[in-house]
Amino acid sequence: MNRRERRKLEARQGASPRENFTADDALGSMLGRLGGRGKVKAAPPSRGFVFDMTLAATSDALRGRRDFAALRESLAAAFAFADQTYAAAAERRRLDPQGNKPACAPGCRYCCHQSVSVSSYEAVNILLHLRDIPATRREEMARRVQATAEATRGASDDDIRLRRIACPFLDPDGRCAVYVARPFPCRAYVSTDLGVCRSMYDEPAPANAQRREGTLPRVFDVDARQIFDDALQGAANALHRGGYAYRHLDLVAAMAIGIASADTPERWLAGEPVFDAARKATP
Repeated sequence: MNRRERRKLEARQGASPRENFTADDALGSMLGRLGGRGKVKAAPPSRGFVFDMTLAATSDALRGRRDFAALRESLAAAFAFADQTYAAAAERRRLDPQGNKPACAPGCRYCCHQSVSVSSYEAVNILLHLRDIPATRREEMARRVQATAEATRGASDDDIRLRRIACPFLDPDGRCAVYVARPFPCRAYVSTDLGVCRSMYDEPAPANAQRREGTLPRVFDVDARQIFDDALQGAANALHRGGYAYRHLDLVAAMAIGIASADTPERWLAGEPVFDAARKATP
């Protein structure tokens, strides 16, 4: 969407896109429709619309502020828009007899045993979320982060999968301890076949071999990947423009840095390169 199109959209709506443009509208605009009949085109979704709308939602929530409240509110707006857009996509697919249905459910833990990359914005957001939970629970999370950081130091992504090293935020009941603040990559990891996920966890070595050969069954939802990737890029663009420092980080390494010093978020906001030791190569 260019500037002229955005002005026309805002004029029609009489307010900001975040206030009047729904996730279902975003999905419909991504997919396109055949004239007047409401049928979704078979062509792949055009990229960029979720980026534009998330950029607008995040910028609107920031309102020129540069503090933790603004950071959390802007990411909450980005997460909400992306979550709702994907929920609309999943509902459309549920009603389509030929559509692949999401297989993920509460307590399903198979995908939570691998390396996760996050932006510095998401890392700080999780650290701020941890401040809101009871002290005993926070201490438990800190111990798990430290143990996982030790276990994964120097390990490759393949090593982590083969050794089935769990995310430190994976609770014993299979639920995410930071679910509300979970980063975009975790939201994007949606499977359409629980059996394949289970076999990849139970037999990681054959799955890794298939991954290298390009023969691993493709069960992860491409709509989810596109929606959440575009939303991440939109939110990161808005936050970078707002003066927040961007880094591409390993989640566990960033969390280990964060819990080692209580003022890590404040130092990051002040411009210190506190997460540099957790940086990952940008994919």
